[in-house]
Amino acid sequence: MVAAGTLCVGDMVKVSTDQPAPADLTVLYVTDKSDSIFIRTDQLDGETDWKPRRPLTVTQKGIKKMADVTKFAQDSLLCE
Repeated sequence: MVAAGTLCVGDMVKVSTDQPAPADLTVLYVTDKSDSIFIRTDQLDGETDWKPRRPLTVTQKGIKKMADVTKFAQDSLLCE
């Protein structure tokens, strides 16, 4: 895990259940059977409602174990 305050754009972060995430993250993989998670962003934007998030289809299907994450380490994510 990266120490607080040392995250950089492009870092991969593993977040466990009920663990606060130190930044706004893109979900690559979840272990839940529903293939989705719910997050609270109150410390980022002040909103206290839970927001559903789904991982990218290509990464959710391509990751079967934690070591598979490295397959995506050199990829880029483009967003509008």
